Parts: sequence; C-alpha cells; structure tokens
Amino acid sequence: MGLEVSTEAVREATVDRKWFNFNRHLGVWPTLYDSMKTPVTVDVLEAGLILAVVMLAFCFLIILPGIRGRERIYCSIRVAVSLFLGACIILCNWGQYWETDQVHVTTQYKAFTNQTIEGTVGIRIGLRNVNITLKGDPENQIGERINYNERFWWSFPWHQGRIGFGPFAAEVSQEFREAQYKGLPYPILWVAEYFTFDGEGIRWGRNYRGAGFYTHIMEWTAFCCWIIANILFFMNPRLGAYMTMIMGGFMLVGNILWASIRNFNDLVIPFDNHEVGPVELEPHYGWCFWLNMVAGLISVLLGFAIFILDMVIPDTLATFFGVDVLKDYEEFYPETEDDAPGDAANGAASKAGSHVESASEAAHANKRASAVPQFRKRGFTIVQKRRPIAPPRVAKAPLPEPDEDDGMELYENASEARRLAGGNPVDVAEVSFQGE
Repeated sequence: MGLEVSTEAVREATVDRKWFNFNRHLGVWPTLYDSMKTPVTVDVLEAGLILAVVMLAFCFLIILPGIRGRERIYCSIRVAVSLFLGACIILCNWGQYWETDQVHVTTQYKAFTNQTIEGTVGIRIGLRNVNITLKGDPENQIGERINYNERFWWSFPWHQGRIGFGPFAAEVSQEFREAQYKGLPYPILWVAEYFTFDGEGIRWGRNYRGAGFYTHIMEWTAFCCWIIANILFFMNPRLGAYMTMIMGGFMLVGNILWASIRNFNDLVIPFDNHEVGPVELEPHYGWCFWLNMVAGLISVLLGFAIFILDMVIPDTLATFFGVDVLKDYEEFYPETEDDAPGDAANGAASKAGSHVESASEAAHANKRASAVPQFRKRGFTIVQKRRPIAPPRVAKAPLPEPDEDDGMELYENASEARRLAGGNPVDVAEVSFQGE
C-alpha cells in the first residue's frame, strides 16, 4: 500500500524554506539548471601567449632595481627589444588575423525556418584554421541570443585528405559536416563551405592550408633563430647580429610564402543587405601579416646596424651587451728588423760556431724579454703565417782526398820548421814545405 503525497502538500510543507528552494520546481527535486551557451569572446591561446610575455616582462622589472649604473639602461633596452621580437614571432605564428574581414548582412537564420536576421558576419584566417563569427544586430532577435563564434581547423593533421566528407576527407570538410549536424546558422555554413571546395580554380581550403603550412615552418625557424641570437649576444655581438638578420629573413620569407601560395583567385563571398543591396565578404591582410613584416624588417635593420657598430666601435658595443672586452684581444710582440726571417736565414751559415754571434743572440733574447707586449683584436678565422722561404741549398765542394803516396801527416812540415828554429816563432808561410 503506497503513500500518496500531493504536490500541493509538498509545496505547503516547504514554503518556509525558501532559501533552499531556489530553482526547484516542485520543492523536493534536485536543482536543475538550463544549459547556457555562451559565445567565445577571446582567443584563449592568444591570451595565454600574451600573458606569458607580460609575466616575463614583470619578472624583469622586479630584478631591474638590482642592476647598477648604466647597465640598468642597457639591460632594459636589450630585454625590451628581445621580448618585442619574440612576442611578435609567437603571436604571428598562432594569431588568427593573417586575413580578416566583416560585413553587415540580412540573411536567413537557420534551416527549416524562413525567419531573417540582421547581423555582422566576420571571417578571420590564421595559419592553422579559419574562424567565422555571426553576431546579431541587435544581439537578441527572434526570441534568442545570436552570437556565434566557430572555428574550422585544417592543421591536425596537415594533409589534404580525400574528396568528400567521410572519415578520410580533409579535416575542414569533416568539421563542416559536423556543423551541419549541429544545425549552425546558415551564414556560418555558407562561409565554411567555401573552404571545402577542391576542384578547378576553387581550391581555397587547399591553398590556405599549404600557405599556412610553409609559413608556420618559417615562423618556427625564426623563433629558433631568436633563441640562438639571445645566446650569441652574450658571447659575440657580431655573431648575434648575423643571427638576428637571419631571423628577420625567415619572417619576411614567411610573408612572401603566404602572399604567393594562398590562392591566385581571391576569396569573395556574396551576401545580401536590405539597406545597401549585395555586399561581399572579401578577406584582406590582417594585423598578423603586417606585424610579421614589420618585425622582420626591424630584425634585419637592427642586425645590420649592430654589425656596422661592431666594426666601428667594438669596445663600446661590447660594453652595451655586457661582454668582456679583453677576451676579444690577444697579446703579441711586434717584430723588429732583427727578427726578419730573411736576415736570419741568410746569416745562419756565417754565425754558426762563433762566440760573437752567440753573444748577439743572447742580447737579442734579453731585448725581447724586456719588450713591452702589445694587444690586437682577434679575428674570426685563424690565419696561418707564411713561413719564410729558405735559401737554395748549394752543394758543398768535396774535400780533397789525401794522396796515398804522401805518408807525411798534416802540418808535419810546420812542426819540423819550429824545431829547426830552436823554438822561436817563425812565419809558417815562409817555411818551405818538404817535398816542394
């Protein structure tokens, strides 16, 4: 036997507990909330990248008071320029504004209805996807809030896929079919459909995907060059300047690739406006494209300026970058006339075995020891000094062999002459040799 409790009795029993009855239709059931679909108002990834750069800048500002003197100004300039270029590369790589446009339209709202709405349709094309927005004007029309923001990817993965909308088709085609099942408004489907065509000259999805693929490779390469340039500036400013110019070159190449691969037929999407008549949604270059170009030009010019300054005022530039000036110099002793390789080679034969020459060499060594060393800037390549050309070797005349018939020892005649002279010194040249 069941216990029957009426709804009215339940309401009367719980009328005093209004604090706990919010959104409970019958008073005893669990709280139920209707779904609240809100539009995307900000790009979370883009906002996160900007927040990361701001955090790095804030951390630098915290440690800035600990730097003394002019080094504080030098360090501030270096960090500010480096963070600006790095932020430009990251934002342009992941930004959604390489091409953008928006128009005010009067269009049918959804399928199975003939109601029309007034709104603004916008398109933002990035390297990896296309973002399509629809916002009512006013926002609340025909009994609901009209504010849509949908994104269609083509970069996960980057391959084109098969024709159609099946599981092996392009990703943008698969997401377009899912949007149809979801029942998105007609203006969004109308714009997204243009990126699914792949035939004849109507290949906007394929061409934008290819342009984004090659451009994003250039952006990642430029980001790697940015990291290497920051390291090299603490070691050798000239090498850092070279890498900065290379970084700017990759960014400019990215602009060239995007402009040349995107499509040879401009994307033009027609709409209707009851006030002005037919209107066209025609994307044009956005701030990501121009920011990437400006940052690339700044990098090239900045690297070239640092290269020129390193040639003109290397010591001042090294001080600006906090590089030890002395490590770029080497100690050497200037060569004198006595050190000429030709004189040493020519006099080598005549000085051998002489006490006078030995004393001269000792004096020269003392002179070198007491000489004041000089300094010069090291080069980037090691240049080997040429060795002096040795004088040609002259064949020595063979010594005369002793006569086998002459059994007298050498200088025997001179010894005999001294004996006959009774030990008095005589001129050996005047003594006639025996056997003459």
